[in-house]
Amino acid sequence: MRLRYLNLKLSESWLIKSLLRLFLMLAVAMSWSTQASVSIPAGASLSLGDGAVHLGCRDLSVNGLVNGDRGSLNLRHLTIGASGSLYAKSSRVEVSGNWTGSGRFISGNGLVVLKDGCGVNTATVSAQNTFYSLYITSSAGKIFKFSSGKTQTISNQLTVSGEVDRYLILSSSANTPAIFIIDGGQDIRYADTAGIEIQEGQAEDGMHHGLPVWLLWYASENNQS
Repeated sequence: MRLRYLNLKLSESWLIKSLLRLFLMLAVAMSWSTQASVSIPAGASLSLGDGAVHLGCRDLSVNGLVNGDRGSLNLRHLTIGASGSLYAKSSRVEVSGNWTGSGRFISGNGLVVLKDGCGVNTATVSAQNTFYSLYITSSAGKIFKFSSGKTQTISNQLTVSGEVDRYLILSSSANTPAIFIIDGGQDIRYADTAGIEIQEGQAEDGMHHGLPVWLLWYASENNQS
């Protein structure tokens, strides 16, 4: 009888913990669904595993740690704060708004997609970033502005895809050029860069290795093509 009583107590304890865990997950989901933005505070962490987090037109602010693992993340504006870290690993991160980073973005072998959505017609990518694979796409002639004087490095593949009758636009955020260093492949179609120059890349050892560098100049009225 004592063993049965003990088993009953253990079962009740497990059930209570499971119900509490479910309640907390539902509370977080309901909280996220009513907020314009979601924050991962300093000291907190989120691991996607094989799952998908679809925030729709809500924003994500990372001041703690996000592990992309093998999952997917879909949102409007992404901000990686000074204390924040986003480890892409093998994930897919889709952003329809701005990419703002003062913290750490570790690309792993993940894919970042900059795309249409949420009524954002001009998106800005700030700071200096290293992407494994970067896919920039728009069917609406969207403008993607990259930080003036900063370098975006793509170590595997850059894909840019507009529409034949609605070219997307890549530009620097100011008069100083933004720089793309492409260490891998590139596939660029239906994109207007408003005064693009291609030069040899220069590796850290100071030697030229034939890597193309894309200089994206500010799209002013005087140099629009």
